[in-house]
Amino acid sequence: MAGRGGSSNGVVAAVVLGVFAAGFFVLSLVFYGGKSSAEQELKKYRDESKEIVKDNERNAPDLRALVAEAGKANKSLATFLREQQQAVAERITGNRADGPAQLLRAADAAIGSDGGSLINRLTATRAELASAQRSAADADAARKNAEARLTETDGRIKAMEESMKKAVAGVNADVGAIKTQTEGYRDNVAKTIDGYKTQVDTIQRNADTEKVGLTNRIASLEQEKQVLEAKLRELQASRGTGLRPTDEFALVDARVIATDPADARAVFIDRGSDNKLILGMTFEVYSDAAEIVPDETTGEYRQGKAAVEIIRIDRDQALARIVRPRGRSVDIRKGDLLVNAVYDPNKTYNFVVFGNFDTQGVGNATPQGASDVKTLITGWGGKVLDEIRGDIDFVVLGSRPVVPPQPPPDAPIASITEFLRLNREAQRYDEIFKQAASTSLPVLNQNRLFTLIGR
Repeated sequence: MAGRGGSSNGVVAAVVLGVFAAGFFVLSLVFYGGKSSAEQELKKYRDESKEIVKDNERNAPDLRALVAEAGKANKSLATFLREQQQAVAERITGNRADGPAQLLRAADAAIGSDGGSLINRLTATRAELASAQRSAADADAARKNAEARLTETDGRIKAMEESMKKAVAGVNADVGAIKTQTEGYRDNVAKTIDGYKTQVDTIQRNADTEKVGLTNRIASLEQEKQVLEAKLRELQASRGTGLRPTDEFALVDARVIATDPADARAVFIDRGSDNKLILGMTFEVYSDAAEIVPDETTGEYRQGKAAVEIIRIDRDQALARIVRPRGRSVDIRKGDLLVNAVYDPNKTYNFVVFGNFDTQGVGNATPQGASDVKTLITGWGGKVLDEIRGDIDFVVLGSRPVVPPQPPPDAPIASITEFLRLNREAQRYDEIFKQAASTSLPVLNQNRLFTLIGR
């Protein structure tokens, strides 16, 4: 029995050992299978994590900052970024499901794809909106102000309309009265015209008769003139040609007494403050009095060798400067004669000035030029009067005022008024010329005057 018990214990131990070995083997197989599965899971996890962030990007400062913020929110980085992207999408497009591509397209559509910043564009837009709002407020204030002025203007217009209506009513009443008076005047005028026509016919007949008599008288006087001219020619042939006196305005007024050795363009003359000489006065210089005569063809006076201007005045003499030489070289000598039609050392000349003058030398004679001539004459001691009378010495006539064609009766009032004014000026010009001729007053045109004052 004892031997049988010992063998049975060995069998049990062998069985237990076999079971333990089998269990260890099975456990080893289980652990080995778990390790392989874990390694596969670890590899899969690493591959998936690389899709989110690569190994070389894990330590980037900005990524670590995002991880830290997600940790503060007790959220994973993916969840944190997803929620942030949804919040941005809701703020930009209003749809939390929009991704980055939709957000970029929405931003490009809103501000354009020129690379500008959405924040900068929004800031600029707000500034523009604020400016537009201020402009709108200003425009509204201006509108209200304009409406107020319009209301005020409407009131004034209505008041003016009422006043105008009253005035028109008054004018209509006056027009009615004038119309009645006009009808009476028309009848009187018609009667007067008929009477004038009768008188004109009578005057015309008398004039025709007088014209015949005058024609006969003119023919008789023409014959007498021819006889007298023949006798004059006989007398001139027998006695020689008489001497014609020099015009007073062409008389010698001063003489050169010396030249300035230090200045070839300066001369001394024998007139000073005692002789009423005026600073700035100009003279025409001639070598001989025989040169101070009008041209037989044109009637104009010849220019001298130069013109001089008074630059310094002493009591009995003055210094003059040559201002307008008449040639390439000027030889002014002691004894040369000076002429100025306005100046006379012993008297004051009286002038009548009328017509258009070209005092500026631009080729256009104007009425304003007459004022320049009058100023020059009075500035040099002469006296200008408006009418020809017994104490007038010279008449200075510019060009005759040009009278335009007579405007029609329906022309503007301004045109008719200007025509009448110019017509009166031209008639006045003719009257002055006739008066001067009939009283034998010397007549100077602009050329004669300017030549004989050294201009």
